[in-house]
Amino acid sequence: MTGIPNRRVDDFLTAEEIVERQTPPDMFGWSLGVLPEVLLLLIIALLGLGSDHGPVQTLSAIMMVAVMADLVWQGTDTWFTRYVITDHRAIRVSGVIKIHCEWMAWSKVTDVTVTRTLLDRLSGTATIKVQSANEASGFKAMRDVPDPLSFADDIATMVNARQGRVVLPDRLVNRPRRRRAPLRR
Repeated sequence: MTGIPNRRVDDFLTAEEIVERQTPPDMFGWSLGVLPEVLLLLIIALLGLGSDHGPVQTLSAIMMVAVMADLVWQGTDTWFTRYVITDHRAIRVSGVIKIHCEWMAWSKVTDVTVTRTLLDRLSGTATIKVQSANEASGFKAMRDVPDPLSFADDIATMVNARQGRVVLPDRLVNRPRRRRAPLRR
């Protein structure tokens, strides 16, 4: 992979860090996610074109330009986003003018969540959240990740390699299940 977004990732890597996986968000998945804004754009266009009133046409033209500018900005930001898995951390690099780099070391990861909406399933993507016990963590969700189950599996592999696999003691695995008492009214 070459190009400006991929070279930006290199700026945030340490000399010893090994990139295991690097991927951009899926643009088709992103486009499905912005369908409500595209529909809003069409409604504004129809209202503006259907009106004979000059101020309504002017206002709809201004609103159309604003919505189109927002869509272009979101698309460009998504195009410049990269999700990276290294031997040390998960990294999200994004931004066009102001570059943001968020990361979380594997030793800090406490939970990984994969969320797939209907549109995500149609586009073959998902949102993956890598979480830590620190609620103030700046690490954001990775949206429209292509091949999300494989990506999440790579994350789990890296966390297990860093933290060790969690194994429950036999006394917890083989203990009898307690029955719940019925609720009293």
